[in-house]
Amino acid sequence: MTLFEIAKEVSALDACVRYTGEVPVKKGRKSWCRCPFHAEKTASCSFDGKLFYCFGCHEGGSSIDFVAKLFELSPKDAAEKLRLDFGLAAPTYVRPLYVPQSRAAVEQAVSNMDTILVGYTRWCDNRLAEIDPNADDPEAEDLMALYLRERERAARLSEELLSAPFEQQTVLLRQHGTWAATLKENLLRWSQLSGERYWGTNA
Repeated sequence: MTLFEIAKEVSALDACVRYTGEVPVKKGRKSWCRCPFHAEKTASCSFDGKLFYCFGCHEGGSSIDFVAKLFELSPKDAAEKLRLDFGLAAPTYVRPLYVPQSRAAVEQAVSNMDTILVGYTRWCDNRLAEIDPNADDPEAEDLMALYLRERERAARLSEELLSAPFEQQTVLLRQHGTWAATLKENLLRWSQLSGERYWGTNA
């Protein structure tokens, strides 16, 4: 398992209790507490499964996102903090087989994919902002959970891609290249329809 996979075993709710002292109150299928990321009198920060989302400031994601925001850490450092503080096992890595490519080509491909992933996280943020926090709508709640998972998936891959050694970058590019290309096509199409902008011209 990678460091990120191990850290995500800790729920955002458990991270909240440990690091803020706030104890979310169960209401329906979610738990709620005051958001630690902005001043408020009523609880707008929700916890569902292992994810969190604040309807006030629109912060959300996994325990890694929660800790990264709370302590102003990079996702990788936040994941390591969770692993150490919750006594989780160290990550195990298997050196993959790969076909060497020029470093310049890999660096360009990494930059292009990262731009697409950042654009996708912005798209997810925009969709989350459209959800009415007061609506009693199970379908909307399911969509919110989906957007949070997808935003986390893109953010985590971006962090892994940028911090990985050259050999691992080539593997990640091959593993996720088709998905990223499809994302780019879909985001370009959505941009034409909605007028939303996700990146410049380098992707």
